[in-house]
Amino acid sequence: MTVPEKRSASEVVALIVVAVCWMTTIVATCFAAVSLFAGLREANGAPQQAAAAAMSAAMVVIPYVFTRSVQSLCVTMWRR
Repeated sequence: MTVPEKRSASEVVALIVVAVCWMTTIVATCFAAVSLFAGLREANGAPQQAAAAAMSAAMVVIPYVFTRSVQSLCVTMWRR
């Protein structure tokens, strides 16, 4: 039987922050999918479709990049 590792308070907080960031990214992805569908349905031409696609991509990419950055910072902290 293995003994679970004891984590410091800062590690626990970092884990919670990373989990919240990933949850936010998942919610943003769902919201972007709905927004893309609505934007493509309401678009009157290719420029409006491109704008809807770009906005939906931005809604996903920005939280994802932020989450990966926070995760990298936390991993660096854990390795110390």
